[in-house]
Amino acid sequence: MAVADRPLGHSLWLSSPLPDPVARWELLDSGPDRQALERQARSLMLCGAVSRRRIAVVDGLKPPPWKPVA
Repeated sequence: MAVADRPLGHSLWLSSPLPDPVARWELLDSGPDRQALERQARSLMLCGAVSRRRIAVVDGLKPPPWKPVA
C-alpha cells in the first residue's frame, strides 16, 4: 500500500437509536490505532451501553457510508 493510499486515521461511530428511518451517526473517538477503537467498540457492546444502536469503526473521519438496519 502506497503512503498516499493509507487513511489518515480511523474513527468510531455510534448510530442513533433504532429503528430510525434516517441514519444519524455520532463520532465517539478517532485515532491512528484501529485496533484500539475496535476494543472500545467491543467494550461498549459488552457492557450494554449501546442497546438498540449500531457501532462502526471506519477508515478516515467520515461517518459510515451505510444506514443502520433495524
